[in-house]
Amino acid sequence: MHRESVFVCTYAQGGDRVVGRVRAWDHREAAQLFALELQSEDALPVGPHDVTVRAARPASPRLRIRPVSKR
Repeated sequence: MHRESVFVCTYAQGGDRVVGRVRAWDHREAAQLFALELQSEDALPVGPHDVTVRAARPASPRLRIRPVSKR
């Protein structure tokens, strides 16, 4: 089964920089979703071409979530 991936998106203009994480199917969709989020929250004129996207690093295998035992 294919799942969405987590992407780190960055928008920078002048001295301002906004970074966020987005769940999406690919880089293109991540840029579109992040741009829409910025437009709706901050009323910034942001397009997907203004957003830099990279895949988030997967969690370290050493970090594991363990269920809490009920005693």
